[in-house]
Amino acid sequence: MIYRSVLQKAFRRCAKTAVHKPHLSSMAPLSSAVPPPPTKGEMLSRQKELPPLPLPPLKETVDKYLHSVQPYLTPDELNVTKKLADEFVAPGGVGETLHKLLAKRAAKEDNWLSGWWLKGAYLGYRNPVVVYSSPAMVMPRQEFRSPKDQLAYTASLIQAVLDFKAHIDNETMSTEVQGTAPLDMMQYKNIFASCREPHLPLDKLHLAKDSRHIVIAHQGNFYEVTVYSNGEQLKTEQILAQLQQIIEDSHRRGKGHQVGLLTTWHRDLWANSFARLFENPTNRASLATLRDAIALVCLDDPLKDVHLPWESVAAHQLLDGGIDGVNAGNRWCDKTIQLIVGVEGNVGILYEHSPAEGPPVANLVDFCVKQASIWPLPAKDSPCKPKHLEFIINKTIEDDIEKARSDLKTLTNDLELNLYSYEKYGKDFVKSCNLSPDSFIQMAIQLAFYRAHQKPGACYETATLRRFLGGRTETIRSCSQESSDFCSKFLDLETNAKVKAESLRKAVTAHKAYTNMAIRGQGVDRLFFGMKMMAAEANIQIPSFFFDKAMVVSTHFRLSTSQVPAKSRSVMFYGPLVPDGYGCCYNPMNNRILFGLSAFKSCATTDLSRFRDCLEYSLNVMGDYLRAESITSKL
Repeated sequence: MIYRSVLQKAFRRCAKTAVHKPHLSSMAPLSSAVPPPPTKGEMLSRQKELPPLPLPPLKETVDKYLHSVQPYLTPDELNVTKKLADEFVAPGGVGETLHKLLAKRAAKEDNWLSGWWLKGAYLGYRNPVVVYSSPAMVMPRQEFRSPKDQLAYTASLIQAVLDFKAHIDNETMSTEVQGTAPLDMMQYKNIFASCREPHLPLDKLHLAKDSRHIVIAHQGNFYEVTVYSNGEQLKTEQILAQLQQIIEDSHRRGKGHQVGLLTTWHRDLWANSFARLFENPTNRASLATLRDAIALVCLDDPLKDVHLPWESVAAHQLLDGGIDGVNAGNRWCDKTIQLIVGVEGNVGILYEHSPAEGPPVANLVDFCVKQASIWPLPAKDSPCKPKHLEFIINKTIEDDIEKARSDLKTLTNDLELNLYSYEKYGKDFVKSCNLSPDSFIQMAIQLAFYRAHQKPGACYETATLRRFLGGRTETIRSCSQESSDFCSKFLDLETNAKVKAESLRKAVTAHKAYTNMAIRGQGVDRLFFGMKMMAAEANIQIPSFFFDKAMVVSTHFRLSTSQVPAKSRSVMFYGPLVPDGYGCCYNPMNNRILFGLSAFKSCATTDLSRFRDCLEYSLNVMGDYLRAESITSKL
């Protein structure tokens, strides 16, 4: 009952705060549910073709849900769940009432979900954005032979980012498609010059209009760097000159106040500290400059000597500031895009998740990998000079910074990360077997969890809803009765090879079918989310159906997974969704599969090394059976 009361209050808070649009600091649209501006190039030319997000039918959705929870329940438990489901969907019942209210909302809005989702999944989420919400993407490592190389590469990287932004501003990017269906491209408009700002009870999301500057962070000092002059981008050499001036000034000043650590804190605590900072006019000006910057670029100090593979070190540096958070004060984690360049050559992006999903960021990464270089260039006088951002810090703020540092250190020391590259085959081999690479990888993840824990693992896989106006995501419930049957058969020594191969194909087919439903707006979880939000908004008690064991277990996502493909050897990381879970993001390349894995060390039931080994075993044995099947079919 306590859990139900807390959940009811949380949904009511999100449903009743700030109605349907995020806070904007300008008139620029942040949600693609807002009519787009007149198109200039191809990028938004098909926006008018995007349909509104459909509202899934209640009875069919509940039937899908009942099928999805079978792996977790005994027959008696399943009967209890079915009884609750029957009551929920009964004519005149609370389920029908909520569905009708949602239908009225859907009739009035292009996207009945997106406003609620932004608030419920992001702006109302109070855990720190670091680890819990913001993903990081590790790019290929650079070989810097000197600090000059670091600065030359960074100047080139900034130029690449500005070039990518120009494609967005001029709308010259190609419209992305899913099959033949165009995808909503407005998320690209939201990744630059946007920033989350801490407030109670919900954060706000800002999008600056016509921003002309970036912010550089070094040693916890922040500098405003103007990157346009007379309407033109500065040349790379001119940006390099400003970077050199920043390094000189930062070394002269020494370490800054490390105020960036506050952005890694619990959102309620950070909101209170932000309000204290905001009282001072000097701080207000600096906070506004950070908020409105196109992006933040972090020039990191050397890391502590740790005996870990560089991939894991880089993942920590990008996701949480490094082991012990050594560079965490050199961040502003409310910014949507933070480019991080370590002196050792670790490079990547940390992004705040509220405005966009992973694909726009992955495409930015691919563009930067292709464009940026370490070519030595002579610095050239810039018409613009960098400006140091001042902060006036009192004793209370100093104490807040130290508390944030301590909390982050506890979190980062508990987090284990592993960048794993599976090299024996990639998506080309899976396609040659007439199987979906994503569904195949999901079954490998299921088998790995089953082998490590001897039971099925509830799995959250992200499906895009961008084929609809303002679409965000739906959940693919990758753990199914078919996946559980496949896992048990594959680990059974008595089951023959033919049956194992058949069970694999059946599980992959079931996953692909669920994926197709999800991307067409016919999944389970977003409708249920909407019904709970509607109940809170209409002051209706959240039904018992949502507190049943089946719901609790099937949404305790011990596997948080996402496919974020990139052309470069880059991979995304994020923390687990639950304390006893794993984060598992992957980039399926032609001849390899890159995984970004995470788990908490403090959990007695998870073991990231064991899970990684089980994942390798799964991919090996599944590949072996498919090869054997192919040979047999040719005989």
